[in-house]
Amino acid sequence: MAARSTALRKIKIMISSQCNRQFPDNGRTLTEIRRELSDRIQAQKLFGLDLFEVWINEDSPGRGTNINSWDACLTEVRKADILIVLNAGHGGWAPSDGDIGICHAELMTAHNSSPAKVRIIPLTGTQPLPDELATTNTRFKAYVDRINPFAPSAKTEAMLFEAVDKAVADAVTSLVGLGVRDASKGGFSLGDALAWSRLSFEERAVRMRATMAAALVESGGTAIGTSGVAVEIAGGKVMIHLHAAPASLSVAQAREYVGRPFLADHDATPNYGRGIHGPLHVIACQAGVTAAQARSLLGFPDATIVTPGFGIFVADEVQQIQFALLRDCRDDTSTRSAIHRLRGWLVESGEDQLVLERAQRRRIIADTIAAQLSASNKPRQRKHAASGGI
Repeated sequence: MAARSTALRKIKIMISSQCNRQFPDNGRTLTEIRRELSDRIQAQKLFGLDLFEVWINEDSPGRGTNINSWDACLTEVRKADILIVLNAGHGGWAPSDGDIGICHAELMTAHNSSPAKVRIIPLTGTQPLPDELATTNTRFKAYVDRINPFAPSAKTEAMLFEAVDKAVADAVTSLVGLGVRDASKGGFSLGDALAWSRLSFEERAVRMRATMAAALVESGGTAIGTSGVAVEIAGGKVMIHLHAAPASLSVAQAREYVGRPFLADHDATPNYGRGIHGPLHVIACQAGVTAAQARSLLGFPDATIVTPGFGIFVADEVQQIQFALLRDCRDDTSTRSAIHRLRGWLVESGEDQLVLERAQRRRIIADTIAAQLSASNKPRQRKHAASGGI
């Protein structure tokens, strides 16, 4: 009798690590090692049936142009039942030292959504590459230290292979009892996110603005005043004004921290230096955001409203008002990630050139309003002086 085929849902495993670093020192690259690990894991069977499906970015098929490599990796993290992190102390690729690396983002995404599926294996005996970003890597190491994972380090390939075998076996047996969904602890109930949630609205708003400013400055921006950073966008300088909603925008008190900041642009632009355009308003939101909330903030519905991965981007082509709402800015890492994704989206979508053009026109509008108000106030001041100030 012919054997019946059995539909078996495979356990999805993702292996995350830097690609080009040699392990151990002067050994094979982690890309080569990951490929062998993938083949080794997928060769394992349960009662003669294939049990595992491994995803590594080197062997993944190409994606459509509607999704970039960063989002593709994070999508795979969310789909994975088990994430194996080969931690050589490198945060992964990042555009600049002000951003978090892709390995950092992968670990953060998995840990926030389902920490029980994460296994971190420390690697010792590797040398940094010349193109590594020191601050990005330091930030990644600090994040791993806060998680404080329990795992013996691997110093050789043999030790690494044994550690991966044990990590997969431990994850499978643990998750059989818990279930990946039940193991999820709700994205922001641990670590820095929990610490931020304990802050008052004012303290949290200050922390959110400071984190965004630090990320932009470390990426090459110039801090101006207490809540502004001049950033190069599409070859021009654009002033970014930073704001924070310390709770959901559905909470009236949180909305008060934001208001409609673009209504005061004419007070700010006269203080800009020459060649600085804008502003572009960036609003960090502790919770999620909706298109309806964005329209309410703008004050009228006729505007360009798009919903990229970081949140919502709004542009008014009449008054040249533009702002971005960054969702789920719950801690330092998620806030920096949102800033990184905003800047990446601007470039990938081609919106950066339009942002610069709107910023140029917005400054002209705001400066004109400021000049008109100043001129209208002068006759009143002269009349007041002539009357002896009475």
